[in-house]
Amino acid sequence: MWEKELYIRIRKLNMGHFGTNISLDIKRGETIAVIGDNGSGKSTFLKYLAGVIRPVENNIITLPELDLYNEVDIYKYHRIAGYVSQNPEDVFIYDCLDSDLRFGFENIKFSKSEAVERMDILIEDFDMVNREDISYSALSSGELQRAAIVSALSLNPEILILDDAFSLLDATEANRLFKRIYDEAKKEDKILIYATHDFAMAEKADRIIRFSNGKIVQDTMENGINSMRLPAPMRRSELTGPLRKAERALVPVSGGRKLEIEEYEGQNASLSKSVKKHSLIVKAAGLYIGKKQRSNVIFKNLDMIFYPGRLYTVDGDSGSGKSMLLKLLSGEEKLKKGRIFVETMKLPRDKDDFRKILPKGSRSGYMCKLRRHVAYACELPDRQLIQSTVINDVMFGPISFGADKNTARVKAEKVLKEMDINSSLWQRSIKDLSYGEKKMTQLAGVFAMGADFILLDKPFAGLDDKCTEIISHLIEDHVNSGKTVILI
Repeated sequence: MWEKELYIRIRKLNMGHFGTNISLDIKRGETIAVIGDNGSGKSTFLKYLAGVIRPVENNIITLPELDLYNEVDIYKYHRIAGYVSQNPEDVFIYDCLDSDLRFGFENIKFSKSEAVERMDILIEDFDMVNREDISYSALSSGELQRAAIVSALSLNPEILILDDAFSLLDATEANRLFKRIYDEAKKEDKILIYATHDFAMAEKADRIIRFSNGKIVQDTMENGINSMRLPAPMRRSELTGPLRKAERALVPVSGGRKLEIEEYEGQNASLSKSVKKHSLIVKAAGLYIGKKQRSNVIFKNLDMIFYPGRLYTVDGDSGSGKSMLLKLLSGEEKLKKGRIFVETMKLPRDKDDFRKILPKGSRSGYMCKLRRHVAYACELPDRQLIQSTVINDVMFGPISFGADKNTARVKAEKVLKEMDINSSLWQRSIKDLSYGEKKMTQLAGVFAMGADFILLDKPFAGLDDKCTEIISHLIEDHVNSGKTVILI
């Protein structure tokens, strides 16, 4: 018999390659934080709870009158359970938030007035005003994450499952939105389950569950919340090691938003600022993103040089243009005004400009040469992982630049060892990796390219403290070797 207060019952859940059996009960109104290192099984567990992965037989994950083995029951379950994946793009159906919300409201048969009221509240609370009808492709990663949360909350679910759903947001914004979700869950007696690497956020839960190698190794329900010793989260200042802060420059952006660029000088930043060779130069860049969103992100009078042997950190409001700046510098996006030079190479603005500045027959060679100088890691690793296994993906960059397979493998294995990525993962399929493991694989591929300029968009998002420290030291080593790193 179901106990009145019991809502979700899990019995002998076998999580795929982990080969472990998990049993626990989750009561209505509980807030549960799920913690553990990258690859420990947190995301896999939450996917089972969300009905994304089905149990292998009946009576594994059950609710009153529902069994998540049954496809019909899973359909019913999705009406009462909301889920946000680590990759926000996984939850979208249409090309903009407005369409996704309307689709959900129509399916659940909300009245028009109810739908409009709830949509307006969520869009305002999550700072998506005037962004709801813009294509997801034009949104920043932080905006995508907020859109995914809004989509999950739109149908007012009784169960909300968040898989590191705040990792792409700055700390202030993440804390504000988490408090809003947490307070609503408590007020309305809902179940809130969230995986996080933010230990201050974890401590707010009624219950903390720690995973390791697919097993629950600690559950505060058994010994109380005070039994869980949580390390203090790393601070931004600790990520730069001994690198010395040199100067700060503010770059004005439209709409009152600002980009803040800080510069740190490495041990071998020996080139004088009068020397422009081996530097990345930006001259009065101006950018419009499409016709419909012309006024959303515009760089005005951006004029600066990124020098060798330095680390630059770029901060700013969500949507201020941080990611767009890196896309411009890497050649992923084209300029409308101004110029960007990588060493003596001039990046083209558009196809016509591409033809003008490059001799016929040299265009593919141009992009290959550019990639030798500039390596770029976007904020969402799934966008850049294109090979079947970890080792093949890390080898892909060196092979693309002419290295034979043996040389590429040596480079790849060197980086994988430096990043402490266990050799048992090297032959694993990319699709079987956790988000954190995908992130580490993506970054390994970037470092293996040996580029002079390394552009990293939110490289620590979704990583545990051990991986964060490893990447921090790698960045420091590259800067001290005379390379340029630009970091969001």
